[in-house]
Amino acid sequence: MKKNILLLVVLIGLVLTGCKYEDGPGISFRSKRDRLANEWEIKDFKINDNDSALKELSNDSLMIIWSLTRTGSYNADIVYKDRSRTIRADYSSLYKNETVLNFYSSKFHKRFGSTGNYSFINHHNLVEFNVDLSEKYDYLPRVQRLEIQELRNEKVKLKGTDTKGEKIYIELEAYNKK
Repeated sequence: MKKNILLLVVLIGLVLTGCKYEDGPGISFRSKRDRLANEWEIKDFKINDNDSALKELSNDSLMIIWSLTRTGSYNADIVYKDRSRTIRADYSSLYKNETVLNFYSSKFHKRFGSTGNYSFINHHNLVEFNVDLSEKYDYLPRVQRLEIQELRNEKVKLKGTDTKGEKIYIELEAYNKK
């Protein structure tokens, strides 16, 4: 009986120490990779703790969707909010909408590109994003590392410092609710 109680205490301790993000969750039965792999709407994107860089998009009919797969790849798309269609994240289709083009090119794309790979590092406390090197833009960084603040099925918060020393905060909400 004492062995069973000891085993139960050890198992509970292991489970609770595995959930270590600042904003939660306290416990989850889904793997970290499964929680991160989703289509995410970028709800907040701050640079150097300034007002949300997305504020300029708040009245717009478009949104940026960041898709992260279980296999560790990602891509960004620009989508109509009514979900009627997707505009591939290329500049030729965005010239009519300077607000989205400005945000996408100067804030998001400049740090993450439109495609790449990601992986967990530091015991799943950090996510490392590697920009697809086939994108031939000199300003693109090779790697961005962001600390996971919250990792839930329908919400993710990431923060860190980009390769230029600017603080980044990203809040994501599930685009396709599972």
